[in-house]
Amino acid sequence: MKLPTAVPFTAIAAGSEFTLALDHEGGVWSWGRNDRHQLGLGAAAMQLGGPNAGRVALPGPATRIFAGDMHAGALLEDGSLFVWGANDSGQAGAALVSRTVPAPVQVPFPADAGPIVDADAGKDFTVCVSEAGQVFVWGNNGNGIFGNGSRLGKSHLPMPLVMG
Repeated sequence: MKLPTAVPFTAIAAGSEFTLALDHEGGVWSWGRNDRHQLGLGAAAMQLGGPNAGRVALPGPATRIFAGDMHAGALLEDGSLFVWGANDSGQAGAALVSRTVPAPVQVPFPADAGPIVDADAGKDFTVCVSEAGQVFVWGNNGNGIFGNGSRLGKSHLPMPLVMG
Protein backbone atom coordinates (compact mmCIF):
# COMPACT_ATOMS: atom_id res chain seq x y z
CA MET A 1 0.00 0.00 0.00
CA LYS A 2 1.31 3.43 -0.87
CA LEU A 3 0.89 6.56 1.18
CA PRO A 4 -2.26 8.39 0.13
CA THR A 5 -1.30 11.50 -1.83
CA ALA A 6 -4.71 13.19 -1.67
CA VAL A 7 -5.00 12.93 2.11
CA PRO A 8 -3.43 15.76 4.11
CA PHE A 9 -1.39 14.77 7.14
CA THR A 10 -1.54 16.79 10.36
CA ALA A 11 1.15 15.17 12.55
CA ILE A 12 4.13 12.83 12.39
CA ALA A 13 6.11 10.81 14.92
CA ALA A 14 9.39 8.96 14.44
CA GLY A 15 10.81 6.01 16.32
CA SER A 16 13.93 4.00 15.62
CA GLU A 17 13.81 3.56 11.83
CA PHE A 18 10.01 3.80 11.54
CA THR A 19 7.52 6.62 11.11
CA LEU A 20 3.87 7.30 11.92
CA ALA A 21 1.64 9.91 10.29
CA LEU A 22 -1.77 11.15 11.38
CA ASP A 23 -4.15 12.14 8.60
CA HIS A 24 -6.79 14.88 8.82
CA GLU A 25 -9.54 12.31 9.44
CA GLY A 26 -7.76 10.69 12.40
CA GLY A 27 -6.30 7.77 10.46
CA VAL A 28 -2.86 6.53 11.51
CA TRP A 29 -0.34 5.38 8.90
CA SER A 30 2.99 3.66 9.56
CA TRP A 31 6.02 2.60 7.55
CA GLY A 32 9.63 1.49 7.99
CA ARG A 33 11.25 -1.03 10.33
CA ASN A 34 8.85 -3.61 11.75
CA ASP A 35 10.95 -6.30 13.47
CA ARG A 36 9.27 -5.56 16.85
CA HIS A 37 5.81 -4.94 15.31
CA GLN A 38 6.29 -1.21 15.83
CA LEU A 39 4.15 -0.49 12.77
CA GLY A 40 1.07 -1.88 14.54
CA LEU A 41 -0.11 -3.74 11.45
CA GLY A 42 -0.57 -7.19 13.02
CA ALA A 43 1.53 -10.32 13.36
CA ALA A 44 1.49 -11.18 9.66
CA ALA A 45 2.73 -7.77 8.47
CA MET A 46 6.13 -7.72 6.81
CA GLN A 47 8.61 -4.88 6.96
CA LEU A 48 7.48 -1.98 4.82
CA GLY A 49 9.98 0.43 3.38
CA GLY A 50 10.28 3.15 0.81
CA PRO A 51 6.99 4.63 -0.36
CA ASN A 52 4.92 1.74 1.03
CA ALA A 53 2.77 2.27 4.11
CA GLY A 54 0.08 0.55 6.11
CA ARG A 55 -2.92 1.96 7.94
CA VAL A 56 -3.09 1.05 11.61
CA ALA A 57 -6.45 -0.49 12.57
CA LEU A 58 -7.93 1.54 15.42
CA PRO A 59 -11.54 1.60 16.71
CA GLY A 60 -11.91 5.34 16.17
CA PRO A 61 -10.20 8.51 14.96
CA ALA A 62 -6.88 9.44 16.57
CA THR A 63 -6.00 12.95 17.73
CA ARG A 64 -2.37 12.32 18.71
CA ILE A 65 0.38 9.86 17.79
CA PHE A 66 3.70 9.12 19.46
CA ALA A 67 6.67 6.80 19.06
CA GLY A 68 9.29 5.41 21.40
CA ASP A 69 12.36 3.50 20.31
CA MET A 70 10.45 0.45 19.03
CA HIS A 71 6.89 1.00 20.24
CA ALA A 72 4.21 3.48 19.29
CA GLY A 73 0.75 4.61 20.17
CA ALA A 74 -2.28 6.72 19.41
CA LEU A 75 -4.66 8.75 21.53
CA LEU A 76 -8.23 8.56 20.22
CA GLU A 77 -10.94 11.24 20.14
CA ASP A 78 -12.79 9.51 22.98
CA GLY A 79 -9.76 9.73 25.30
CA SER A 80 -8.77 6.08 25.01
CA LEU A 81 -5.13 5.17 24.45
CA PHE A 82 -3.77 2.38 22.24
CA VAL A 83 -0.15 1.17 22.14
CA TRP A 84 1.72 -1.47 20.10
CA GLY A 85 5.22 -2.73 19.28
CA ALA A 86 8.08 -3.71 21.59
CA ASN A 87 6.99 -4.71 25.09
CA ASP A 88 10.12 -6.09 26.78
CA SER A 89 9.75 -3.60 29.62
CA GLY A 90 5.96 -3.37 29.58
CA GLN A 91 5.89 -0.20 27.49
CA ALA A 92 2.74 -1.38 25.66
CA GLY A 93 0.94 -1.00 29.00
CA ALA A 94 -1.80 -3.57 28.57
CA ALA A 95 -0.77 -6.14 31.22
CA LEU A 96 0.65 -8.28 28.43
CA VAL A 97 3.92 -10.03 29.19
CA SER A 98 4.71 -10.86 25.56
CA ARG A 99 7.89 -9.33 24.13
CA THR A 100 5.95 -7.64 21.32
CA VAL A 101 2.40 -6.46 20.74
CA PRO A 102 1.73 -6.76 16.97
CA ALA A 103 -1.49 -4.72 16.81
CA PRO A 104 -2.93 -1.86 18.88
CA VAL A 105 -4.18 -2.78 22.37
CA GLN A 106 -6.11 -0.46 24.65
CA VAL A 107 -4.27 0.63 27.77
CA PRO A 108 -6.41 0.24 30.94
CA PHE A 109 -6.71 3.10 33.44
CA PRO A 110 -8.54 3.49 36.76
CA ALA A 111 -12.13 4.69 36.32
CA ASP A 112 -11.43 7.91 38.23
CA ALA A 113 -8.66 8.91 35.80
CA GLY A 114 -11.14 10.10 33.20
CA PRO A 115 -10.20 10.39 29.52
CA ILE A 116 -6.54 10.62 28.55
CA VAL A 117 -5.67 14.04 27.07
CA ASP A 118 -2.00 13.65 26.12
CA ALA A 119 0.58 10.88 25.78
CA ASP A 120 4.17 10.38 24.72
CA ALA A 121 6.90 7.76 24.80
CA GLY A 122 10.56 7.44 25.60
CA LYS A 123 12.96 4.69 24.61
CA ASP A 124 11.20 1.92 26.53
CA PHE A 125 8.49 3.62 28.57
CA THR A 126 5.22 5.45 27.99
CA VAL A 127 3.70 8.38 29.85
CA CYS A 128 0.32 10.11 29.69
CA VAL A 129 -1.87 12.61 31.50
CA SER A 130 -5.59 12.27 32.16
CA GLU A 131 -8.31 14.90 32.09
CA ALA A 132 -8.30 14.69 35.90
CA GLY A 133 -4.65 15.81 35.88
CA GLN A 134 -3.15 12.46 36.84
CA VAL A 135 0.15 11.49 35.21
CA PHE A 136 0.64 7.77 34.51
CA VAL A 137 3.87 6.00 33.57
CA TRP A 138 4.74 2.43 32.61
CA GLY A 139 7.57 0.45 31.09
CA ASN A 140 11.21 0.56 32.21
CA ASN A 141 11.99 2.44 35.44
CA GLY A 142 15.76 2.29 34.79
CA ASN A 143 16.19 6.04 35.16
CA GLY A 144 13.56 6.67 37.80
CA ILE A 145 10.63 7.53 35.51
CA PHE A 146 8.14 6.20 38.09
CA GLY A 147 9.08 9.09 40.39
CA ASN A 148 9.27 6.79 43.42
CA GLY A 149 12.95 7.32 44.24
CA SER A 150 13.97 3.99 42.74
CA ARG A 151 15.67 3.17 39.46
CA LEU A 152 14.66 -0.49 39.60
CA GLY A 153 11.85 -2.45 38.06
CA LYS A 154 9.34 -2.20 35.29
CA SER A 155 5.58 -2.11 35.02
CA HIS A 156 3.30 -3.61 32.39
CA LEU A 157 0.43 -1.43 33.64
CA PRO A 158 0.10 2.35 34.05
CA MET A 159 1.18 3.57 37.48
CA PRO A 160 0.33 7.00 38.88
CA LEU A 161 3.41 9.18 38.96
CA VAL A 162 4.61 9.62 42.54
CA MET A 163 5.87 13.11 43.32
CA GLY A 164 7.71 14.19 46.46
